[in-house]
Amino acid sequence: MRWETLGILFTYWAFGAISSSPESEPVSRYCQGHPFVMGPKKLMAHLKYYASLCIDLCRQLGSVNVLFVYLLYKHNILEGILNGGKSLSCWMQHGELVAVTTPIGLHRELTAGSQQPTLQH
Repeated sequence: MRWETLGILFTYWAFGAISSSPESEPVSRYCQGHPFVMGPKKLMAHLKYYASLCIDLCRQLGSVNVLFVYLLYKHNILEGILNGGKSLSCWMQHGELVAVTTPIGLHRELTAGSQQPTLQH
């Protein structure tokens, strides 16, 4: 499994946590096993942290591909939910997302002769 894929899974679990009620069984069961996580918002932040670890691993490995872009995109949305869309951290992540899309050509309009983005780095 790729680190990007694992990070994407963590972002989806974080979205599931934030959309759950505090009384939901999966959230309360997880919070019982982890006393420092109390409620859906803390659980979302906890899962977002693990997604950010996957992002750090991808950065260290030099993995720049469409999956990494998608992971950064989903992580940026979580950052906006957690800290607000006007926060510096949200805009810094947005800047990184734009910077990563440029070298793999996602900023260009696709034409018949252009290369398709791949999962290779």
